Amino acid sequence: MKGVTLTVIMVALVLAKANSTIINIPDDYPTIQEGIDHGADGDTVLVQPDTYYENLDFNSHNIVLGSMFLVTQDTAYIWNTIIDGDSAGSVITFENGEDSTAQVVGFTIQNGYAGYSDYGGGIGCRYSSPTIRSNIIKDNGAEDEGGGVYCYHSDPAINRNIIVRNSAKDWGGGVYCHQSSPRICNNAIAGNSVDNYDGGGICCRYSSSPTVSDNAIRNNLANDVGGGISCFADSDALISRNDITGNLAKWGGGIYCQGASPTISSNNITDNWAENSGGGIACEYYSSPTISNNIISCNSAIWHGAGVYCYTHSSPTIRNVTISRNWAHDGGGVYCDRYSSPTIMNTILWADTAADCREIYVGYECNPTVTYSDIEGGWPGEGNIDADPLFRDPEAGDFHLMADYCGDPSNSPCIDAGHPDSLDALLDCFHGLGTERVDMGAYGGFNSGWPTSVDDDENNGLSTPRRSLLRQNYPNPFNARTTIGYELPVHSSVRLEIYNILGHRVANLVHQGQEAGYKSVDWNASDYASGVYFYRLTAGDFTEAKRMMLIK
Repeated sequence: MKGVTLTVIMVALVLAKANSTIINIPDDYPTIQEGIDHGADGDTVLVQPDTYYENLDFNSHNIVLGSMFLVTQDTAYIWNTIIDGDSAGSVITFENGEDSTAQVVGFTIQNGYAGYSDYGGGIGCRYSSPTIRSNIIKDNGAEDEGGGVYCYHSDPAINRNIIVRNSAKDWGGGVYCHQSSPRICNNAIAGNSVDNYDGGGICCRYSSSPTVSDNAIRNNLANDVGGGISCFADSDALISRNDITGNLAKWGGGIYCQGASPTISSNNITDNWAENSGGGIACEYYSSPTISNNIISCNSAIWHGAGVYCYTHSSPTIRNVTISRNWAHDGGGVYCDRYSSPTIMNTILWADTAADCREIYVGYECNPTVTYSDIEGGWPGEGNIDADPLFRDPEAGDFHLMADYCGDPSNSPCIDAGHPDSLDALLDCFHGLGTERVDMGAYGGFNSGWPTSVDDDENNGLSTPRRSLLRQNYPNPFNARTTIGYELPVHSSVRLEIYNILGHRVANLVHQGQEAGYKSVDWNASDYASGVYFYRLTAGDFTEAKRMMLIK
């Protein structure tokens, strides 16, 4: 078959593996499971578009299972190559020590259901560490834990997936971790739910230490705690550079910590809701999270701590945080009660709303330490100020600090106002602006805001950019609104355009001459469908395009 032969050649070129076999489904075998069973370590099982009603087990085979997306990078194959569990068990199971060379790439994985004897409605991992990449994991369920993905003593790489509308009765609607340290990066985790307990989006329990970075964690629901993420029992996760928005729980709408000390850095934690306490973050029972470089904004709680709620021997460290426009009964920004003594540094708490009219609530046996922070209404402590932080456009979700160098009408008082022993590692209009010491707020400090790397000699000051540069949009994936940054070394005729996956131009954001400098443009995609889009910058002779994902 000519098409299949060409496919085999293309896959062989892409994978560049010696002595490996390409098994085509359904040409070589009628079912995917037969292809897996006949594969050897290093082989590739390539699946043609169709709907396959199967419940797969990798059976210790370290093979690559991929749709035609693996060859073409055409996302249409992800939507059109479906593995349907038909509610008969987990859709895909890894439980025999499979390693990172065992891969699932480019499928829609749906309608699995894990009973009490199964593990994970969509994908179950026990004592294995596969790679789970570029899939849509949707509409799966679990009687107990892990509606979308289940991890037990496993460290999988979970990258660039859409994990949506999965549910579990008890823990981890989207992803569940038990004594596991998966790498959960660049996913859209949205609309997942837990009926009884915790972790609508992600649940971490029993000494799990996952890396959770660069994800869109949106509109997840937990009936008890941790609408977006929950961390229990020594689960010291690294939670960085995520967009945690619109999640709901009784305690800890965005993030909930109990007996755990995660590192929470450089996240947008906005518009989350807690029916009781901690719209943004809630900390209870010996939790000591380090909370640095975040934006905690527009969260709501009926009773306590719309921004951060701390309870019973919790001692979080809070640094370089923007906490703005929250609502609560007590402590619009930070709520501390019963032996909770957070350390708050380089933080902006502004325009939060609470019945007690205080940004920070101090309850029983609490002694917070607050330094080098901008607190509306003032607060005692070294380096604290009480001044409008001058966000660029908070109503549009832009909490960067104003700076005249970046074309703003004024300079924020939070620039060069953080702790004198800290410096902004990245300096431009999207990162820190302080040249003498760290800025207060979410964009000061190290590696904040934009998940990007720069050369050692790039952006080492606030001089004119040395070369044309198009930055990755942030956040990405995103829901409705994202920011695109770029740099111009000289005056240029600029066009910034948005294209859909079919190559049709859907928006023209910039079409004008612009002076040299650091630029940013917001794209409001609320009227556009979910999917992959491309944005292209043309500035004089410079042209570059990048990929982004909209998920609603």
